This record gives sequence, C-alpha cells and structure tokens, in this order.
Amino acid sequence: MIQFYHTSSGTYNDSSIVTPQESLVFDTFNQRIRLMETYDLYFMRLTADYSHDTVDSSKFALSQHGAYELYDYVNTLDTSVCNAIDTANSSITSLKTLANNLNSSINAVNTSVNSYLTTLTNKDTSINASINAVNTSVNTYLTTLTNKDTSINSSLNAVNTSVNTKLTSLMNSDTSLNSSINAVNTSVNTKFVTVDSSMLQIWQMYYEMQVVQAAAWNQLRALNPSLNMPNASVYQ
Repeated sequence: MIQFYHTSSGTYNDSSIVTPQESLVFDTFNQRIRLMETYDLYFMRLTADYSHDTVDSSKFALSQHGAYELYDYVNTLDTSVCNAIDTANSSITSLKTLANNLNSSINAVNTSVNSYLTTLTNKDTSINASINAVNTSVNTYLTTLTNKDTSINSSLNAVNTSVNTKLTSLMNSDTSLNSSINAVNTSVNTKFVTVDSSMLQIWQMYYEMQVVQAAAWNQLRALNPSLNMPNASVYQ
C-alpha cells in the first residue's frame, strides 16, 4: 500500500516511514518527489519571466502569461530583424551602385594607363636605340684605349729595363764604395787606438809631474811657511 509523506525543510527521518519501498515523499523544499526512496522526480515552478536565469533553471517553467510575453518579445525581435534586413538590402543596393561607378572609373583609368604604357614602350624603343649607339661608341673608345695601354706598357717595360740596368750598376758601385769605406774605417780605428794610447801616456806623465811638483812645494813650504803656494786643488 502506497504511503504519502511531506517535508517542507528537505529533511526527514527514514525510520518514520513504515515501508520506504512503497512511499511517496513530497519534498517542497527541494521541489521534488522521492519515489520509493529510490527515484527523485523534480517538478518545476511556473514563472512569467522568460529570461529567468538561476543556478538551476531546469526547475522553472513558463506560465501561460510568460509564454505570451515570450511570443511578443520574439515577434518584436522578428520585426526588428526584418527592418535590419531591409536596411541591409538597401545598403547592399547602394554598394552595388557604388561598385558599378567604381568599375567605370577603373576602366577609364585602365584605358589611360594603357595609352601611357604604349607611349612609354615607343619611347623605350627609341631609348634602346640611343643606348646601343652609345655602347658602340664606348666600345670603339675602349678599343683605342686598349691599344694605347699596350703601347704604354711597352714603353714602361723599356723604362723598367733601363732603370733595372742602372740600379744594378749602382748596386755594384755601392758594393765597391762600401769596401772603400770599410777600409777607411779600419784605418781610422787603428789610428784612433794609437792616438788614444798616446794621449793616455801623456796624461799619466802630466799627472806624475803634478805629483812631483806638489811634493816639492810641500817640502819648500815646510822649510819656509811664508811661501805662496799655487792653487791647492791642483795638488790634492
């Protein structure tokens, strides 16, 4: 036998149910019916707010008033969309007209550009002929310059040969001159050594004479202190 139970808080004690497998619990807090303690059947709340947005919108359903409101909204939206489409079609027509005008202008520009290109092509042919004439003239001058360069190279080779001959002669003269200079240097060095040795002997003799003279003056002054002696630095 089916037993019916109700809870407004969402909680109840299963032990209070005589036979849970044959029970229907109406849970108004959680908006559901628990069937035989196994199945949960949720039921919805009717609302006129067709834009209702909650955490669990599946618990809400539109009332008849809400359905009418949704219909009016969609109908208005459809009218706005149609108006927008008409406006877009009008804009498209304007764009097509503008595109046609633009194509006409582009065709005119293309015609003008092609005319200028033809003129430039003719001028390019004339310029190429002038360039070819200039190239021919330049090649002629280059040939002349090449011949002159060959002649100049021959003259330079002759000059180089003459210069090399004179350089060889100068090098031979330089070798002979170096030999003469070396001989003179050897002779001068020998004489310088001889003079240096003689000067050393003269200085040694002069020094000995100064020492003897200083000793004689010292002895004379010892005998006669009133004598005026020469500069003392000479004998010290």
